[in-house]
Amino acid sequence: MAALAPLSRESIPAFDALVAGGVTADVRKGTIRIGFTDGEDTTGLEHEFAAARDAGQHVPYRTSTGHEPPFSARVQQIVHLDGQRFVAPGPFLDALAGSLRERGGEIVEGAQVRSIGFGPGGLQVDTWSGAPHRADAVVLATGAWLPDLARRLGVRAPVQAGRGYSCSIPLAKPITAPVYLPGVRVAMTPYGDRVRVAGTMEIADRDTPFDHRRLDAILRSIRPLIDGADWTDVRDHWVGARPLTPDGLPLIGRTKLEGVHVAGGHGMRGITFGPATGKLLARQLMTGTDAPDLAPFHPLRTG
Repeated sequence: MAALAPLSRESIPAFDALVAGGVTADVRKGTIRIGFTDGEDTTGLEHEFAAARDAGQHVPYRTSTGHEPPFSARVQQIVHLDGQRFVAPGPFLDALAGSLRERGGEIVEGAQVRSIGFGPGGLQVDTWSGAPHRADAVVLATGAWLPDLARRLGVRAPVQAGRGYSCSIPLAKPITAPVYLPGVRVAMTPYGDRVRVAGTMEIADRDTPFDHRRLDAILRSIRPLIDGADWTDVRDHWVGARPLTPDGLPLIGRTKLEGVHVAGGHGMRGITFGPATGKLLARQLMTGTDAPDLAPFHPLRTG
């Protein structure tokens, strides 16, 4: 927890800085509600909050009892985590891409990278088709596919795919901020006029086909805990591979090849820590000085 504290402290300010800098992302403020059924204990969660506070983070929260939509009457205690931010990942990435293009950047879609190395003109990225792409610096950020290119750059830490499943459903009364049910490890977030339901941790090959049984299990687990949902209108089935490292810390920083960095292994914190990672790594690239806050995440560490 202490190692992640610098990224945690930077996470919300980094989102705010992107918006202030012209990224038209819909970053919303809200209170995350965490629901517990009768007999479930909040002690474990409050210990996590205490550990975060001990690491220097501000964690404002309060508790309440009684029924509160969208929770069913089975949820009798709610922890309200105040002062949070949330985004819809798809539109957020679209906004980032649009901002990059407006500033003269280019996104080469569909390119499959074969290798990163030095050619006659210096550092370059080679793809399986087309001419090499020249670069002053390269940041490899390919999620669960990171080892494919990073291993030859000296990055030995394994990256395992922890696959999460999600879908969307309509609610009679849409939520305006995320809710979480730790007893079944399922989260719900606003998704237009619907809500996105996400959960599970499937340890499997990153390219394993979608397993409908996993999604069915998620929906069965929350059905008794949520009121006002139309369970016959399930859409937007999705599975994604979270990049997990053995020690739970991301891989951020220099590789053994001069000018090449990696940013990955964030697990379930990719969206949360993405802007902060970019900010700290960009500072390191521009100054040529290793950022002390990134030391625990050095990609050439073992384990």
